[in-house]
Amino acid sequence: MLTFSGVGVALLMIAYAATSGSFLSILPAKGILCDGASVVQNSSAIGGSAVKFGAGSTSCGGAPTSTPTPAPTATPAPPASGMILGLNLNGLGSNPGPDMVGAVKYVRADLKSWGLNASTFTNSGIKVDDLLQGPYSTSGIAGLGSATTWANTALGWYQSGGCTPSLCPMIEVLNEPGGHWFWGNNAMTLSNAQAYDSVLIATYNTFKAAYGASMPKVLASFDGGMSDGSGGWGGYMWQANSSIGNYIDGITVHPYDQTSTSIGNTTNVTNSHSQAQSLSGRNIPVYITEIGYETTPTASETAAGVKPITQTQLSVSLQCNNIYNFAKWAQGLGYVNAVMFFDYRDDTSDDGTYGVEYSDGSHKPSYAGLAAVALGQPNPCP
Repeated sequence: MLTFSGVGVALLMIAYAATSGSFLSILPAKGILCDGASVVQNSSAIGGSAVKFGAGSTSCGGAPTSTPTPAPTATPAPPASGMILGLNLNGLGSNPGPDMVGAVKYVRADLKSWGLNASTFTNSGIKVDDLLQGPYSTSGIAGLGSATTWANTALGWYQSGGCTPSLCPMIEVLNEPGGHWFWGNNAMTLSNAQAYDSVLIATYNTFKAAYGASMPKVLASFDGGMSDGSGGWGGYMWQANSSIGNYIDGITVHPYDQTSTSIGNTTNVTNSHSQAQSLSGRNIPVYITEIGYETTPTASETAAGVKPITQTQLSVSLQCNNIYNFAKWAQGLGYVNAVMFFDYRDDTSDDGTYGVEYSDGSHKPSYAGLAAVALGQPNPCP
Protein backbone atom coordinates (compact mmCIF):
# COMPACT_ATOMS: atom_id res chain seq x y z
CA MET A 1 0.00 0.00 0.00
CA LEU A 2 1.38 3.46 -0.98
CA THR A 3 0.60 6.31 1.44
CA PHE A 4 1.11 10.08 1.00
CA SER A 5 0.72 12.46 3.96
CA GLY A 6 1.25 16.11 4.83
CA VAL A 7 -0.73 19.35 5.04
CA GLY A 8 -1.62 20.99 1.76
CA VAL A 9 -0.14 18.20 -0.30
CA ALA A 10 -1.15 18.39 -3.96
CA LEU A 11 0.00 15.40 -5.95
CA LEU A 12 -1.02 14.44 -9.43
CA MET A 13 -0.25 10.82 -10.27
CA ILE A 14 -0.78 9.35 -13.68
CA ALA A 15 -0.62 5.61 -14.27
CA TYR A 16 2.53 4.60 -16.02
CA ALA A 17 2.45 1.82 -18.61
CA ALA A 18 1.81 -1.51 -16.85
CA THR A 19 4.38 -3.22 -18.97
CA SER A 20 7.11 -0.91 -17.72
CA GLY A 21 7.02 -2.05 -14.08
CA SER A 22 5.46 -0.91 -10.81
CA PHE A 23 5.70 2.87 -11.36
CA LEU A 24 3.41 5.89 -11.23
CA SER A 25 4.31 9.20 -12.91
CA ILE A 26 4.41 12.11 -10.45
CA LEU A 27 4.55 15.87 -10.73
CA PRO A 28 6.80 17.33 -8.01
CA ALA A 29 5.01 18.51 -4.86
CA LYS A 30 5.30 18.25 -1.10
CA GLY A 31 4.60 14.92 0.56
CA ILE A 32 5.96 11.85 2.31
CA LEU A 33 6.45 8.48 0.61
CA CYS A 34 5.69 5.57 2.87
CA ASP A 35 5.94 1.78 2.79
CA GLY A 36 9.30 1.74 1.00
CA ALA A 37 8.18 3.85 -1.98
CA SER A 38 10.70 6.18 -3.60
CA VAL A 39 10.98 8.78 -6.36
CA VAL A 40 13.16 7.67 -9.27
CA GLN A 41 14.21 9.22 -12.53
CA ASN A 42 12.37 7.81 -15.55
CA SER A 43 12.48 9.47 -18.95
CA SER A 44 9.12 8.01 -19.95
CA ALA A 45 7.30 9.54 -16.99
CA ILE A 46 5.63 12.94 -17.05
CA GLY A 47 8.15 15.46 -15.69
CA GLY A 48 10.92 12.84 -15.74
CA SER A 49 10.14 11.47 -12.25
CA ALA A 50 8.08 8.50 -11.12
CA VAL A 51 7.11 6.75 -7.90
CA LYS A 52 8.43 3.21 -7.55
CA PHE A 53 6.45 0.97 -5.20
CA GLY A 54 8.42 -0.48 -2.31
CA ALA A 55 8.22 -3.69 -0.33
CA GLY A 56 5.98 -2.20 2.32
CA SER A 57 8.65 -2.45 5.03
CA THR A 58 8.24 1.05 6.49
CA SER A 59 5.21 2.91 7.74
CA CYS A 60 4.02 6.48 8.36
CA GLY A 61 2.35 7.56 11.54
CA GLY A 62 1.49 4.07 12.63
CA ALA A 63 -0.20 3.22 9.33
CA PRO A 64 -0.38 -0.51 8.66
CA THR A 65 2.48 -1.83 6.58
CA SER A 66 0.53 -4.64 4.88
CA THR A 67 -2.98 -5.27 3.61
CA PRO A 68 -5.13 -7.06 6.22
CA THR A 69 -6.18 -10.62 5.40
CA PRO A 70 -9.84 -10.48 4.28
CA ALA A 71 -12.41 -12.29 6.40
CA PRO A 72 -13.43 -15.68 5.01
CA THR A 73 -16.52 -15.64 2.83
CA ALA A 74 -19.50 -17.89 3.43
CA THR A 75 -19.03 -19.98 0.29
CA PRO A 76 -19.64 -23.75 0.30
CA ALA A 77 -16.66 -26.01 0.81
CA PRO A 78 -15.26 -27.56 -2.37
CA PRO A 79 -15.83 -31.27 -2.98
CA ALA A 80 -13.71 -33.47 -0.75
CA SER A 81 -12.31 -35.32 -3.73
CA GLY A 82 -12.72 -35.62 -7.46
CA MET A 83 -14.94 -38.68 -7.10
CA ILE A 84 -18.30 -38.28 -8.81
CA LEU A 85 -21.41 -38.65 -6.66
CA GLY A 86 -24.72 -39.26 -8.38
CA LEU A 87 -28.16 -40.80 -8.25
CA ASN A 88 -29.92 -43.30 -10.46
CA LEU A 89 -33.11 -41.88 -11.89
CA ASN A 90 -36.24 -43.52 -10.56
CA GLY A 91 -39.57 -42.15 -9.43
CA LEU A 92 -39.30 -39.22 -11.80
CA GLY A 93 -41.39 -36.55 -10.12
CA SER A 94 -42.36 -33.32 -11.83
CA ASN A 95 -39.09 -31.38 -11.84
CA PRO A 96 -36.13 -33.64 -11.05
CA GLY A 97 -33.27 -31.38 -12.10
CA PRO A 98 -33.68 -28.46 -9.67
CA ASP A 99 -34.65 -30.87 -6.88
CA MET A 100 -31.80 -33.33 -7.38
CA VAL A 101 -29.03 -30.74 -7.67
CA GLY A 102 -29.14 -30.04 -3.94
CA ALA A 103 -27.61 -33.46 -3.32
CA VAL A 104 -25.62 -34.44 -6.43
CA LYS A 105 -24.21 -33.14 -9.70
CA TYR A 106 -24.59 -36.37 -11.74
CA VAL A 107 -27.50 -38.60 -12.69
CA ARG A 108 -27.48 -42.08 -14.20
CA ALA A 109 -30.41 -42.38 -16.58
CA ASP A 110 -31.56 -44.18 -19.69
CA LEU A 111 -32.86 -41.02 -21.33
CA LYS A 112 -34.61 -42.83 -24.16
CA SER A 113 -36.65 -45.05 -21.82
CA TRP A 114 -37.80 -42.06 -19.79
CA GLY A 115 -38.47 -39.99 -22.90
CA LEU A 116 -36.29 -37.24 -21.49
CA ASN A 117 -33.85 -34.73 -22.90
CA ALA A 118 -30.53 -34.26 -21.15
CA SER A 119 -31.48 -30.61 -20.59
CA THR A 120 -33.92 -31.80 -17.90
CA PHE A 121 -30.79 -32.15 -15.78
CA THR A 122 -28.06 -30.17 -17.49
CA ASN A 123 -30.06 -26.92 -17.21
CA SER A 124 -29.62 -27.34 -13.45
CA GLY A 125 -25.90 -28.11 -13.70
CA ILE A 126 -26.27 -31.90 -13.50
CA LYS A 127 -24.30 -34.05 -15.93
CA VAL A 128 -25.65 -37.34 -17.28
CA ASP A 129 -24.27 -40.88 -17.31
CA ASP A 130 -26.33 -42.10 -20.27
CA LEU A 131 -27.30 -45.72 -19.69
CA LEU A 132 -27.69 -47.46 -23.06
CA GLN A 133 -29.40 -50.48 -21.61
CA GLY A 134 -31.43 -52.44 -24.11
CA PRO A 135 -33.62 -53.73 -25.41
CA TYR A 136 -33.28 -56.72 -23.09
CA SER A 137 -33.42 -60.20 -24.61
CA THR A 138 -33.78 -63.55 -22.89
CA SER A 139 -31.72 -64.91 -25.79
CA GLY A 140 -28.72 -63.06 -24.41
CA ILE A 141 -26.80 -60.18 -25.93
CA ALA A 142 -26.62 -61.98 -29.27
CA GLY A 143 -30.38 -61.40 -29.39
CA LEU A 144 -29.69 -57.74 -30.08
CA GLY A 145 -28.54 -58.63 -33.60
CA SER A 146 -25.68 -56.89 -35.38
CA ALA A 147 -23.30 -55.18 -32.95
CA THR A 148 -22.57 -52.43 -35.48
CA THR A 149 -26.26 -51.76 -36.04
CA TRP A 150 -26.88 -51.59 -32.30
CA ALA A 151 -23.95 -49.20 -31.81
CA ASN A 152 -25.24 -46.85 -34.51
CA THR A 153 -28.69 -46.96 -32.91
CA ALA A 154 -27.14 -46.19 -29.52
CA LEU A 155 -25.38 -43.14 -30.97
CA GLY A 156 -28.77 -41.99 -32.26
CA TRP A 157 -30.27 -42.40 -28.77
CA TYR A 158 -27.42 -40.37 -27.31
CA GLN A 159 -27.73 -37.52 -29.77
CA SER A 160 -31.53 -37.36 -29.92
CA GLY A 161 -31.53 -37.13 -26.13
CA GLY A 162 -29.62 -33.86 -26.35
CA CYS A 163 -26.35 -35.41 -25.23
CA THR A 164 -22.91 -34.12 -26.07
CA PRO A 165 -19.62 -35.30 -24.53
CA SER A 166 -19.58 -32.24 -22.26
CA LEU A 167 -23.16 -32.72 -21.03
CA CYS A 168 -23.17 -36.54 -20.96
CA PRO A 169 -19.53 -37.42 -20.38
CA MET A 170 -20.13 -41.15 -19.75
CA ILE A 171 -22.04 -43.92 -21.48
CA GLU A 172 -22.72 -47.39 -20.11
CA VAL A 173 -22.92 -50.16 -22.67
CA LEU A 174 -25.89 -52.32 -21.61
CA ASN A 175 -27.01 -52.97 -18.06
CA GLU A 176 -26.00 -56.02 -15.98
CA PRO A 177 -25.11 -58.15 -19.03
CA GLY A 178 -24.37 -61.23 -16.92
CA GLY A 179 -27.73 -61.12 -15.16
CA HIS A 180 -30.18 -63.90 -16.03
CA TRP A 181 -33.02 -61.61 -14.89
CA PHE A 182 -32.45 -59.50 -18.01
CA TRP A 183 -30.58 -61.71 -20.46
CA GLY A 184 -31.85 -65.25 -19.93
CA ASN A 185 -30.57 -68.40 -18.30
CA ASN A 186 -27.32 -68.46 -20.30
CA ALA A 187 -26.31 -64.93 -19.42
CA MET A 188 -23.26 -65.85 -17.33
CA THR A 189 -21.42 -67.71 -20.10
CA LEU A 190 -18.39 -67.22 -22.28
CA SER A 191 -20.52 -66.99 -25.42
CA ASN A 192 -22.63 -64.19 -23.96
CA ALA A 193 -19.48 -62.32 -22.90
CA GLN A 194 -18.13 -62.70 -26.42
CA ALA A 195 -21.30 -61.07 -27.78
CA TYR A 196 -20.92 -58.30 -25.20
CA ASP A 197 -17.32 -57.66 -26.27
CA SER A 198 -18.49 -57.26 -29.86
CA VAL A 199 -21.04 -54.65 -28.81
CA LEU A 200 -18.43 -52.83 -26.70
CA ILE A 201 -15.95 -52.62 -29.56
CA ALA A 202 -18.58 -51.48 -32.05
CA THR A 203 -19.84 -48.82 -29.63
CA TYR A 204 -16.34 -47.53 -28.88
CA ASN A 205 -15.51 -47.26 -32.60
CA THR A 206 -18.83 -45.62 -33.45
CA PHE A 207 -18.56 -42.92 -30.78
CA LYS A 208 -14.90 -42.32 -31.57
CA ALA A 209 -15.76 -41.79 -35.24
CA ALA A 210 -18.42 -39.29 -34.18
CA TYR A 211 -16.48 -37.34 -31.54
CA GLY A 212 -12.80 -38.22 -31.80
CA ALA A 213 -10.69 -37.55 -28.74
CA SER A 214 -13.58 -35.75 -27.01
CA MET A 215 -15.82 -38.83 -27.06
CA PRO A 216 -17.63 -39.76 -23.82
CA LYS A 217 -16.05 -42.37 -21.59
CA VAL A 218 -17.16 -45.90 -22.44
CA LEU A 219 -18.00 -47.90 -19.31
CA ALA A 220 -18.30 -51.68 -19.32
CA SER A 221 -19.79 -53.97 -16.70
CA PHE A 222 -17.15 -56.06 -14.92
CA ASP A 223 -19.32 -57.92 -12.44
CA GLY A 224 -22.11 -58.46 -14.95
CA GLY A 225 -24.57 -57.25 -12.34
CA MET A 226 -23.63 -60.03 -9.91
CA SER A 227 -22.74 -58.51 -6.55
CA ASP A 228 -20.80 -61.52 -5.22
CA GLY A 229 -17.40 -60.15 -6.27
CA SER A 230 -16.36 -63.41 -7.93
CA GLY A 231 -15.15 -61.68 -11.10
CA GLY A 232 -16.65 -64.41 -13.26
CA TRP A 233 -18.14 -62.08 -15.84
CA GLY A 234 -14.99 -59.99 -16.20
CA GLY A 235 -12.95 -63.17 -16.57
CA TYR A 236 -15.20 -64.27 -19.42
CA MET A 237 -14.84 -60.86 -21.11
CA TRP A 238 -11.04 -61.08 -21.21
CA GLN A 239 -11.10 -64.76 -22.12
CA ALA A 240 -13.30 -63.94 -25.09
CA ASN A 241 -11.07 -61.05 -26.19
CA SER A 242 -7.77 -60.39 -24.43
CA SER A 243 -7.56 -56.86 -25.85
CA ILE A 244 -11.02 -55.75 -24.71
CA GLY A 245 -9.44 -53.37 -22.19
CA ASN A 246 -8.36 -51.17 -25.11
CA TYR A 247 -12.01 -50.32 -25.82
CA ILE A 248 -13.17 -49.23 -22.39
CA ASP A 249 -12.40 -46.30 -20.09
CA GLY A 250 -13.71 -47.81 -16.88
CA ILE A 251 -15.46 -50.79 -15.35
CA THR A 252 -18.79 -50.75 -13.53
CA VAL A 253 -19.84 -52.79 -10.50
CA HIS A 254 -23.10 -53.05 -8.52
CA PRO A 255 -21.98 -54.14 -5.03
CA TYR A 256 -25.34 -54.46 -3.27
CA ASP A 257 -25.55 -56.44 -0.04
CA GLN A 258 -29.26 -57.08 0.35
CA THR A 259 -28.97 -59.71 3.07
CA SER A 260 -27.35 -57.66 5.84
CA THR A 261 -27.07 -54.18 7.31
CA SER A 262 -23.56 -53.60 5.92
CA ILE A 263 -22.65 -50.66 3.71
CA GLY A 264 -22.32 -53.02 0.74
CA ASN A 265 -20.25 -55.81 -0.76
CA THR A 266 -16.93 -54.00 -0.53
CA THR A 267 -15.10 -57.15 -1.64
CA ASN A 268 -16.81 -56.85 -5.01
CA VAL A 269 -15.25 -53.42 -5.48
CA THR A 270 -11.71 -54.29 -4.41
CA ASN A 271 -11.66 -57.66 -6.20
CA SER A 272 -13.04 -56.21 -9.43
CA HIS A 273 -10.38 -53.51 -9.49
CA SER A 274 -7.48 -55.87 -8.82
CA GLN A 275 -8.72 -58.49 -11.28
CA ALA A 276 -9.32 -55.95 -14.05
CA GLN A 277 -5.87 -54.51 -13.45
CA SER A 278 -4.33 -57.96 -13.72
CA LEU A 279 -6.26 -58.85 -16.86
CA SER A 280 -5.68 -55.57 -18.67
CA GLY A 281 -2.19 -54.70 -17.47
CA ARG A 282 -3.31 -51.18 -16.54
CA ASN A 283 -5.08 -49.37 -13.75
CA ILE A 284 -8.68 -49.27 -14.96
CA PRO A 285 -10.85 -47.02 -12.76
CA VAL A 286 -13.99 -48.35 -11.10
CA TYR A 287 -17.42 -46.75 -11.51
CA ILE A 288 -19.94 -47.95 -8.93
CA THR A 289 -23.07 -47.18 -10.93
CA GLU A 290 -25.54 -48.89 -8.61
CA ILE A 291 -25.67 -49.49 -4.90
CA GLY A 292 -28.53 -48.75 -2.53
CA TYR A 293 -30.45 -49.46 0.63
CA GLU A 294 -34.19 -50.04 0.66
CA THR A 295 -36.12 -48.53 3.55
CA THR A 296 -39.30 -50.60 3.04
CA PRO A 297 -39.53 -53.67 0.79
CA THR A 298 -42.54 -54.06 -1.47
CA ALA A 299 -45.19 -56.62 -0.53
CA SER A 300 -44.20 -58.86 -3.43
CA GLU A 301 -40.54 -58.75 -2.38
CA THR A 302 -41.42 -59.73 1.16
CA ALA A 303 -43.71 -62.54 0.00
CA ALA A 304 -41.06 -63.90 -2.34
CA GLY A 305 -38.33 -63.68 0.29
CA VAL A 306 -36.12 -61.88 -2.21
CA LYS A 307 -34.65 -59.52 0.37
CA PRO A 308 -34.50 -61.18 3.80
CA ILE A 309 -33.60 -57.99 5.63
CA THR A 310 -34.27 -56.93 9.22
CA GLN A 311 -36.42 -54.15 10.60
CA THR A 312 -33.22 -52.40 11.63
CA GLN A 313 -32.11 -52.20 8.02
CA LEU A 314 -35.40 -50.61 7.09
CA SER A 315 -34.74 -47.47 9.13
CA VAL A 316 -34.16 -44.24 7.23
CA SER A 317 -31.39 -43.47 9.70
CA LEU A 318 -29.41 -46.54 8.68
CA GLN A 319 -29.97 -45.81 4.99
CA CYS A 320 -28.50 -42.36 5.52
CA ASN A 321 -25.48 -43.66 7.44
CA ASN A 322 -24.83 -46.41 4.88
CA ILE A 323 -24.86 -43.90 2.02
CA TYR A 324 -22.53 -41.51 3.83
CA ASN A 325 -20.15 -44.22 5.04
CA PHE A 326 -20.00 -46.11 1.75
CA ALA A 327 -19.23 -42.93 -0.19
CA LYS A 328 -16.46 -41.99 2.24
CA TRP A 329 -15.03 -45.50 2.03
CA ALA A 330 -15.03 -45.41 -1.77
CA GLN A 331 -13.35 -41.98 -1.78
CA GLY A 332 -10.53 -43.41 0.30
CA LEU A 333 -9.68 -46.12 -2.23
CA GLY A 334 -8.33 -43.67 -4.79
CA TYR A 335 -9.37 -45.67 -7.85
CA VAL A 336 -13.15 -45.26 -7.66
CA ASN A 337 -14.17 -42.51 -10.08
CA ALA A 338 -17.89 -42.49 -9.30
CA VAL A 339 -20.59 -43.75 -6.96
CA MET A 340 -24.16 -43.57 -8.26
CA PHE A 341 -26.63 -44.47 -5.55
CA PHE A 342 -29.86 -46.25 -6.34
CA ASP A 343 -31.93 -44.19 -6.37
CA TYR A 344 -33.53 -40.76 -6.53
CA ARG A 345 -37.16 -41.20 -5.44
CA ASP A 346 -39.26 -44.07 -4.08
CA ASP A 347 -41.33 -45.90 -6.67
CA THR A 348 -43.08 -48.84 -5.03
CA SER A 349 -44.67 -49.90 -8.31
CA ASP A 350 -41.23 -50.50 -9.82
CA ASP A 351 -38.11 -50.58 -7.66
CA GLY A 352 -39.36 -50.18 -4.13
CA THR A 353 -38.12 -47.65 -1.61
CA TYR A 354 -34.42 -47.18 -2.32
CA GLY A 355 -34.91 -43.45 -2.89
CA VAL A 356 -33.29 -40.61 -0.98
CA GLU A 357 -36.73 -39.08 -1.29
CA TYR A 358 -40.19 -40.40 -0.50
CA SER A 359 -42.62 -40.77 -3.39
CA ASP A 360 -44.14 -37.36 -2.58
CA GLY A 361 -40.78 -35.66 -3.06
CA SER A 362 -40.01 -35.01 0.60
CA HIS A 363 -36.43 -35.75 1.58
CA LYS A 364 -35.25 -38.67 3.66
CA PRO A 365 -32.21 -38.00 5.88
CA SER A 366 -30.02 -39.66 3.23
CA TYR A 367 -30.54 -36.67 0.91
CA ALA A 368 -28.62 -34.49 3.36
CA GLY A 369 -26.11 -37.28 3.96
CA LEU A 370 -25.28 -37.46 0.28
CA ALA A 371 -24.91 -33.70 0.01
CA ALA A 372 -22.58 -33.67 3.03
CA VAL A 373 -20.20 -36.17 1.42
CA ALA A 374 -19.94 -34.04 -1.70
CA LEU A 375 -18.95 -30.99 0.37
CA GLY A 376 -16.59 -32.86 2.69
CA GLN A 377 -18.81 -32.12 5.67
CA PRO A 378 -19.34 -34.25 8.80
CA ASN A 379 -21.97 -36.98 8.82
CA PRO A 380 -25.36 -35.32 9.47
CA CYS A 381 -27.32 -38.58 9.64
CA PRO A 382 -29.48 -39.24 12.71
